[in-house]
Amino acid sequence: MSGRIEDLRYALRQLRKSSGFSAVAVSTRAPGIGVNTAIFSVVNGALLRPLGFKDASRLVRVYHVPPPKSFPGITRFSASAANYLDWETQNHGFDGMAIYTYRSFDLTGGDKPEQVDASAVSSDFLATLGVQPMLGRLLSPDEDQPGRNHVVVLSLQLWQERFGANPEIVGRNVNLDGTSYLVAGVMPASLRFPDFAQMWTPMAWTDKERAVRGEHHDMVIARLRPGVELQPAQAEMNTIFDRLQQLYPEDDKGWGALVVPFHADLVADVRPALLVLLGAVAFVLLITCVNVANLALAKTFSRQKEIAIRTALGATSARVLRQMLTESVLLALAGGALGLASAHFGVRLIAAFLADKLPRSIDIGLDGQVLVFTAVVSVVTGIAAGVLPALRLSRGDVNQALKQGWRRTDADSSGQRTRSILVVSELALSLMLLIGAGLMIGSFQRLQAVNPGFDSPGVLTMTAMVSHAKFPSPAQQTSFFERVLQRVRVLPGVEAAGVIDGMPLSDEGSHQPVAIEGRPALPMSEQPEIDPTIPLRDVLAMDDLVTNSLSQQRFNMLLLGAFAGLALLLAAVGIYSVLSYSVKRRVREIGIRLALGARLGDVLRRVGFEGMKPALLGVAMGTAGALALGSVLSSLLYGVRPTDPVTFLVVAALLAAVALVTSTVPANRATKVDPMVALRYE
Repeated sequence: MSGRIEDLRYALRQLRKSSGFSAVAVSTRAPGIGVNTAIFSVVNGALLRPLGFKDASRLVRVYHVPPPKSFPGITRFSASAANYLDWETQNHGFDGMAIYTYRSFDLTGGDKPEQVDASAVSSDFLATLGVQPMLGRLLSPDEDQPGRNHVVVLSLQLWQERFGANPEIVGRNVNLDGTSYLVAGVMPASLRFPDFAQMWTPMAWTDKERAVRGEHHDMVIARLRPGVELQPAQAEMNTIFDRLQQLYPEDDKGWGALVVPFHADLVADVRPALLVLLGAVAFVLLITCVNVANLALAKTFSRQKEIAIRTALGATSARVLRQMLTESVLLALAGGALGLASAHFGVRLIAAFLADKLPRSIDIGLDGQVLVFTAVVSVVTGIAAGVLPALRLSRGDVNQALKQGWRRTDADSSGQRTRSILVVSELALSLMLLIGAGLMIGSFQRLQAVNPGFDSPGVLTMTAMVSHAKFPSPAQQTSFFERVLQRVRVLPGVEAAGVIDGMPLSDEGSHQPVAIEGRPALPMSEQPEIDPTIPLRDVLAMDDLVTNSLSQQRFNMLLLGAFAGLALLLAAVGIYSVLSYSVKRRVREIGIRLALGARLGDVLRRVGFEGMKPALLGVAMGTAGALALGSVLSSLLYGVRPTDPVTFLVVAALLAAVALVTSTVPANRATKVDPMVALRYE
């Protein structure tokens, strides 16, 4: 233990002594560790962290599977009421099964009406999820009936924001759509499902609604019994639906059921993009490690005599190796701390841009797991970046180091070759990231060029949700919107107005390809009822709606492009550092060449070629790697092949150009060497 404390103290003294090197090493590590921490926090919150439900691994979703010929390309469908009721009563593999759908209410009683998103649920919905109320109670089965369903359970957020976190709200009434609802309970922060729900109220189907099989509007969740696996549960659902097809061929012929893990289904849409981004930042971290290893290798030459003296005084190779790794890990931990500070802002930025696209976005943050990840990554990168320089120092020739002092040695030439190999590696990794970013940019451009099927300029959109309680029949809802349209159409500057159940390019409304042949449009009845108590929301220009529909693709492209740009910068720094060091160590050689009559152009080309050689090798290796990993990006691309030759050529040319420019600076410096000064160098 005392030896390790001694190593730590000595490492701190050495790092203070080489403050310039320490600052560069820390600042080089910080971006790589920071972006890894930021993206891991997103992946952890959205994909890895267990759901906040009891035995969440046993939760599943149950879908209808539509006939392929009737619904091409659609493999999952929401459920119908009657089929769900049959599933619930006939299964033996589930502990519970529940159904839910979207509802909205106008919450009154404050300064102005507020539209509240709610979920109408079967009475066992909350129990199936395995959550208990923070205050009050859950919904009861006898409340899941028409006329007895004026009961509501509040989310924690709504309870805090609208009711001031008043613990006495339970048992009181609130006004929803002009009707008094009893507050049964308040749920804890762990319940954020469905993600739109600010409250939960009983489904309360009528007998007519319970008999409907041909309309699919609701979602089903279930909890597997202990010991029952997914495959037997799926087989049982197949058997149940085979029976339903025979009993109700008009509605259920050709349909089926699908059981999928709840957590996997919840994150299915974002998993590929997040994993690609996690892979991209891992590449950035590798490039960072290579760069720091290059810096450390350059530093080892100046410490050869120091280490030789320590070895001569009795220090073992293992002790020297441990000392060098201690210094490297300390620098990595400092870089991790700096990266953690930048990750805090990165996480907030990602969550702000993708809050509506990421499931469980509220769970994203720098929690204990993320801090452990950052610490582990820092230590691992410290070891990875420091092990090669440490091995070189610990295994050096003591006699040679003591005799030759600061002059250039064969070992230094070997170190230069090692640094060149490391530069080739980071250039290859950079090229792979740049190609990925280029493919994403091309894909996004093609998405933007797709004709949405309508003219968006000059179109204004807004949402007016009419509640089922206030307008219980479709005819009443139709009459209301007809009256709205009559008012809107006579406003100055309005050329036309229309109503739709869900905005284009959004997830709202029905996804069913419905068409009624041979029937004229049903006339809308003339009724009085525009209601000033109905709030408007989401007032957007259609151009903004079109732009927002590509927000996730745009953000993926920007993030991957930013990571690729950072990788390119680090690679340029790597080329520059290797060439600069090479020129510094070859001042005497260059001076002799110039004194013997070598032309400046020859020196410029010779040094420049040293920088371009690893660049060209890196381009070749990176191209091969990008071709091998092309399939990883294929699911995120539109209209662009993962092996798009234009992207590969443009990116390779860009990297070669950056390498050429980066090589020019040290090469020019080499031509300015004074032969007389160079001959006296060292």
